[in-house]
Amino acid sequence: MKLNSTLKKFFRVRRKTAKSGGVKLSASAPVYIPKNIKESNKLNLPSLAYVPNIKELNASSSAYVPNIKESNAINNLSSMMASISINTKRSRVSMKTLTKEWAKIKDKIENAVAIDCEMVGIGPYNESALAHVAIVDFNGNKIYDKYVIPKGGIDSITDYRTEYSGITPEILSDLNKGHHHFQTIKNEVDKKLKNKTIIGHGLINDFKVLEFVPNPDMVWDTTIIDTYLQNHPYIENKRQPRKLKVISKEFADNNIQNPDKTGHSPLEDARASLNLYRLSFSYPKIVYSNMSA
Repeated sequence: MKLNSTLKKFFRVRRKTAKSGGVKLSASAPVYIPKNIKESNKLNLPSLAYVPNIKELNASSSAYVPNIKESNAINNLSSMMASISINTKRSRVSMKTLTKEWAKIKDKIENAVAIDCEMVGIGPYNESALAHVAIVDFNGNKIYDKYVIPKGGIDSITDYRTEYSGITPEILSDLNKGHHHFQTIKNEVDKKLKNKTIIGHGLINDFKVLEFVPNPDMVWDTTIIDTYLQNHPYIENKRQPRKLKVISKEFADNNIQNPDKTGHSPLEDARASLNLYRLSFSYPKIVYSNMSA
């Protein structure tokens, strides 16, 4: 008798007698009963022990009777297999649920933009004011890149901070004042950032000059993520941010803010932060021929 056909008969719940005879199933203990000892030995299945009938017991005192341990194994096999079947179904349901949940998480991860701002100094106290802002999407595509004329106009600028900002008087004086006025830029940037996870480095400074109040749960800032911090040189148990240039090279092998350039490129810095974000979620980094373009 083949094992496959035996197991098929074994797992039926209702009582049935096969045409060949000798096969009986019980709802309380649905086990296959071999026709004789020889068949039982041939099957060699510990959990399908042979139970002799009365005639055989009378004919032979050496007939095998299963011990308590084996009997329990027989009776528990069907419930065990039923459990496996249930667990398999649960696993399928769980996988389906997990797939849906992962899709939601994936959408949330990818629903992100990276931003960077460059500032100039204005007024008697040389306060920072927005002068250049760039935004890229999750795939590194440029979706916004504009220079900005401060609220008080060009005349309010006391320090162009060209070494770091890359801003010069010539750049701002050539702009259309209406299209590049602070309030116009702010309105456009607000729309780009709405309902997005915002990625960047030292975003508190960017939000301040943009006069933008973010949802704290939708901010990913390299200056507050422990992976990118370092121990403070003088204060014990204190961690402090590292420069974007340093962590971009260390974690993403991106070379940014090269000394041969005049000032920083907000597009380059935004893309550098984006690559750190992508790598932290096991996405591949984006390779650019020119991160500033």
